[in-house]
Amino acid sequence: MAETIEFARWKNVPEVAAAAAEVEDKFVAYVSGLAGHIESIRLSMADTYWDLLIELLRAQTEPFPKALSFDEQERMFIDFGYMGDRITPLNPNFDMAQVLHSKTELGVFPFMTFSDFIAEGWAVITGQEPPVPVCGASTDMRMRAMERRLRTLLDDRDETLMKLAETVHEKDIVPVLEVLNECLSSAMKVEHRMREFREADDSLRRYLLRERTRYVEAERKMRDILVSASLPRYAFDEFYALHESGKIAAIKLIYLRQEEEKTERRVKRTTNTSVQLSQDMMRKEFELYVLSKRDSIYAPTKLASYERSLLTPRDSAPATYAEMSQAVNRLCEPDMEMFAVAKVRMYGVPRVVFVPGQGLGSYDPAEHAVMIPVFPVTSIEKAVLYGMASFRWFGDDDRVVRGPYELLKENRGKSEEVIAASFRRDYFNWIAKEESGYKVLNSTVRRTFERVLARGED
Repeated sequence: MAETIEFARWKNVPEVAAAAAEVEDKFVAYVSGLAGHIESIRLSMADTYWDLLIELLRAQTEPFPKALSFDEQERMFIDFGYMGDRITPLNPNFDMAQVLHSKTELGVFPFMTFSDFIAEGWAVITGQEPPVPVCGASTDMRMRAMERRLRTLLDDRDETLMKLAETVHEKDIVPVLEVLNECLSSAMKVEHRMREFREADDSLRRYLLRERTRYVEAERKMRDILVSASLPRYAFDEFYALHESGKIAAIKLIYLRQEEEKTERRVKRTTNTSVQLSQDMMRKEFELYVLSKRDSIYAPTKLASYERSLLTPRDSAPATYAEMSQAVNRLCEPDMEMFAVAKVRMYGVPRVVFVPGQGLGSYDPAEHAVMIPVFPVTSIEKAVLYGMASFRWFGDDDRVVRGPYELLKENRGKSEEVIAASFRRDYFNWIAKEESGYKVLNSTVRRTFERVLARGED
């Protein structure tokens, strides 16, 4: 890597070169004035990130391109806060090639980097089709991947159940499997009170309820077969885990299908307010939009009580997009009710944006986006769960979670900020520890979480 920050594509643009030179000059001045204390220098130079970013974006948008794109040097700066080895020496475990080329695991959440987020903002303001994230995939690709996953899970379950049925001489297993497969989607829509069920007319509502009743009856017959087969407890649990995984995949697929429509509506709404502007006004609107995100990008560092800086830390290496997305996809499953909240009904599944800096996950209500820092504090799991907890708290317009939690005896008289911090800690312990059998929450909090967060089943 280079000693100083440089952008090969824009080296002949005076404004970009001047902004980069100013970064170097400030670094030299701070080194002299702060006696080389690296943390003080990093904090003093925090705002230079935004100064340089704006000049870089001005150079990109000057020819008014249809889409913004960033090369590896630019992504290292935007997504990881890298300003050259002299200012931001990399941790020995920072594998640039692995990190930059890492791809997210396909799932229900739309993943993107901060540079992807910026490119999407330009596309929406200028009335263009939002580009596919560099680290992620389109909604259509994610839907097809989820369809394949669901089919695999159901096939595995059906094959296992067929073999078990043979051992107990159960001959009517095929109709049971047919109902489990055919009625799965309808049953999940009813159980989780999804939009198709809530907004259904009387005829459709009765149909969905009948399908759900058929599904529940088929599940009962499936359980009878398992009991008759006298399976060891571990085998019984493994089978039910497989069955539940299929149900979770079906729920995710339903939300993915809804997301496409809601994303189009959101983009259209934003585009309609900006396409009447001149190109100069669109550029200015875009610049103001990026700068307006400073507080939400800094939020993860604030939650972890870390310095307000997006520059690359020398004491840690970043998590890969694959690692972070896998954690998000896995850790959302104990709390599938998060997809039933009003925010999701209105705006779809929240985007997950991987932002520069150290910290813990947060939620930006204005963007309906969970912000996960690329340098997680403590662990990837904790950073992700704090982001989900923030979404659960600040996205709870119906106060399904906030109302009962605020009324707990231990939260009376506390400020909203303090209660929100307690909720994030408790939510982390609920998913990371209680779900694994470790009792760490007090009984009152546990009962409240079981009542308002546990996946609803009749």
